[in-house]
Amino acid sequence: MQIKYCELLSSFKRVLLRDSTTLSLPDHLVEAFSGNVSKGVKKAVGRVQHIYELLSGCCLHLHLTAYTDKDQKAADLPLPYLQAGDLLMRDLGYFSLPVLQEVITQKAFFLTRLPYGVNLYESCDKALDLLQQLKGQCSIDLPCLVGSQAQLPLRLIALRLPEPLASERRGKAKQNHDGRWQRSQAYLDRLDYAILLLTFLLLYGG
Repeated sequence: MQIKYCELLSSFKRVLLRDSTTLSLPDHLVEAFSGNVSKGVKKAVGRVQHIYELLSGCCLHLHLTAYTDKDQKAADLPLPYLQAGDLLMRDLGYFSLPVLQEVITQKAFFLTRLPYGVNLYESCDKALDLLQQLKGQCSIDLPCLVGSQAQLPLRLIALRLPEPLASERRGKAKQNHDGRWQRSQAYLDRLDYAILLLTFLLLYGG
């Protein structure tokens, strides 16, 4: 059954949502699907990778891998499914500049979150100080070059989050580390914003 979608998405031929989820499996499958340890017992856990086409409501791809096969390993999975004019939306774990470059080469579009530590530039020899750009702003929308080697021309959008949500993100970041290093203040400051990268062509309407 076709679902309703906002007018903005009607600009695209298709909208591909890329994500994964985990699935508990019978214990006898632990050798093939090694997962987490619970109460000292190794559990069998699978990771389901899928590609869902939002406008038609169709699942284009679905497969089961081991829990230890992280999303980054499957970063290029959507490429054979892409068509010119598609919009690919996916989460942080799939971030790969070579894959994003290939999406552009295929005349498709993408929307992805920006990982911390990725280098940004105003021009080929001038770094972009993102925190300075964000200072005192509720939102920013600007072109930039992404990656020290690739310098991929993309559009960057950042939106300040409501304080309760930003505070929750900072709290989780301080708790979720292995104790060998502390989150930097710059890292924590960026958690006040949702920071996204989009295909550069969208900035100028193609």
